[in-house]
This record gives sequence, C-alpha cells and structure tokens, in this order.
Amino acid sequence: MLKRQWLKIIFILLIIATLIFFITFRMFILSDKGIVSAPMIKYYSPIDGNLTLHYDNPQMPFGLIFPVNTHIFSVTNNQITKDHLHIQQQIIDMEKQHKLLLEEKSNLDAIASDTLNNYQKHKKYFIAWLEQKQSITKSIIRDDEKILLLNKQEMDRLHTLKKGNHVSISQHEDQQQQVLDIEKKIATNTQTLKLLNQEITAAKNGVFIGDAYNNVPYSQQYYDKIQIDIININNRASELVNKISTLKSQFNTRKEQYDKANKVDFFTKSETYLWQLATGDHSYVKKGQLIMVLTSCNPDYISVLVSHSVAAKAKVGDKVSIEIAGEDNAHTASISAIQSFIQNQDYVAATTSSDNTDSMLVIKIIDEEKNTSNHNTSSHCQVGKMARIFSL
Repeated sequence: MLKRQWLKIIFILLIIATLIFFITFRMFILSDKGIVSAPMIKYYSPIDGNLTLHYDNPQMPFGLIFPVNTHIFSVTNNQITKDHLHIQQQIIDMEKQHKLLLEEKSNLDAIASDTLNNYQKHKKYFIAWLEQKQSITKSIIRDDEKILLLNKQEMDRLHTLKKGNHVSISQHEDQQQQVLDIEKKIATNTQTLKLLNQEITAAKNGVFIGDAYNNVPYSQQYYDKIQIDIININNRASELVNKISTLKSQFNTRKEQYDKANKVDFFTKSETYLWQLATGDHSYVKKGQLIMVLTSCNPDYISVLVSHSVAAKAKVGDKVSIEIAGEDNAHTASISAIQSFIQNQDYVAATTSSDNTDSMLVIKIIDEEKNTSNHNTSSHCQVGKMARIFSL
C-alpha cells in the first residue's frame, strides 16, 4: 500500500519535472537577445540643387533626435529660379512695350483726328471756293454768250449792209473777228468749267487734282497713311497681348512647380532619429540622390538573430514577452516573420551579425487591447537598443 502511494507520488513528481523541463526548454529555445529596429525613412533630393542642412552641428549629426516638424534640410535650384525670373522679366518687358505702343497709337489717333478735322474743314472751304469759281465761270460764259449773240446779230446786219455797199469790207471783217474772239473766250471758259466740275467731283470724293493737290495741306492720302500706321500698331499690340497671355499662363502654370521645385523644404512628420547622413552640408545634389536616412523613435519591431534550430521551433503569430533596455515594463509582442538572415535594407539596426547561417525573427511590439505601439520613448530613442525576448 505504501509502495503504491510512493509510486503515485513519484509518478506525479516525474510529470511535474517533465512539465518544468519542457517549459524551461521552451523558454530557453525562444529566449534570446534582440535589437530594436525601425523602418528606414529615406530622403532623396527631388531636384538638382544646393543642399542646406538646418539642424544644429551638422558636422557631427549621428545620434541626433529630431522632434516633430523639425526643419531638417532644403534643396535650392538656382537654374529653376533663373528660368522662372526670366519668364517674369519677359512679361514685364513686353508689358512695357505694349504700354509704349498704346501711347504711340494714342498720339497717332490725336494726329489723325486733327488731320481729319483740318482736312475736312479745308475740303469744305476748298470745294466752296471751287464752286464759287464754277459759278463765276458759268456767269461769264452766260454773259459772253449774250454778247456773242448780239455781236452775231450785228455781224448779220453788217453783212446785209455790205451787199448794198453801205459799210466797208474792213468794218465787216472787224465785226467778224470780234465774234470769233468771243467764241474762243467762251470755249476757253467752257473748258475751264469742265475742269472745275471734275475737280469739284474729285474733291467731294477726297481726291484732289490739278492745283488743288498743292492747295490741300492735309490730304486724304496722308490721313489714310496714319490709319495704316495705327493698324500696324494695333496688330503689334495684339501680338504682344497674345504673347503676354501665353507667358502669364506659362508663369502661373509653373508657379506651383516653381514654388515646390525651386526650394524644397523637408520637415520631420514624427519624432525621428538620424541614422545616416549621406550628403554633406552645402554640397550640390542631383535629383534622386540620397540625402539622409532617418528612423522613427517609436519603433514597432525587434529583430532577433537565432539559430536554425530555434527558428524551426518558432511560429509566426507566437506571443512573446520583450524587455527593452532602459525600460521598466515588459511588452507583449508577436512573431511577424521568420526568414533566413539577409541584411535588411528597409530597417535600421536590424542586426549586427553577418553570419548567414543563422535566421532572423522579426517581432512586432503590440498592445493586445489597442493593437498599437506600446513602449516608452520619452527619455531616449530606442532604435539600436538591446532587448530580451521570452516565449509565453
């Protein structure tokens, strides 16, 4: 009876020992040191330009912690500034040219207006003068025609008297010559009247011929020349307006691009840790060139380098407990990935080992209730710190 009790006790102790051994072994195989890691935040230059670092002591930058919204650097492209200002200067120059053209057009309009007024006044007076000459010439012709009629009657009377030898032949011939002279005078005045009629008709149409051409100081031809000059100015002004409109459109279209591309400022979006400065202060950088690498001071990941045998026993999703150096409280975490060791290019402080025979566990720190990052970063940046991982 006693032996059976002892056998039960020994059996129970063996089971307890087995459980203790299993638990201890399990903790041993998943108990290891890790390094707090975080995703890299890589900054590349979006343009060609000059780099200016804006934080204190840029010659010894490593280990700096940047608060939220810290102005870390800017890149300035002088060529874009030059091109932008060149377009702006073109607009200013063309607007000046347009203003001068409008002033010239205004002066020509004034000259054209004066010219037209003087021309119309002179045209009116000149036509009146021509019509007066026309009236006088017509009156002279009418008077000469009456005189001619009387002289022809006298010549007929003398011709009759000549047949009866009552007048001399010379007297009759004198009368006949006088008739011819009057007819010639009438013909000359009739031709003059015809020319006057032509001049009056032409003058009313704005064309001056004969002596009238020299008597008109501001002719229609001169007025028309001014109008042609005004048309040319209007065409040049319209062309400038179109060019100015095109340049302004180009200027406004590029303004947003210029504001962004001319001087690009970079600010931190969260508390970050300067991991790498790839380019020195005041250096010239090309578009796409790496400037610096930052990492969040609120990391979510712990990387653990373990042997293949340990990795084989671990499973994605397994819960672990993490103790981070410098922190009092442990954190609950889960294994996010298991992979053969490859130097991770996306995380800083992923590992310090180059032993490619090992594997790496990537463990995400979680708050099981809120599923958010749950570790203290108030005093220091945790990236690169050692952490102890235990299986649960």
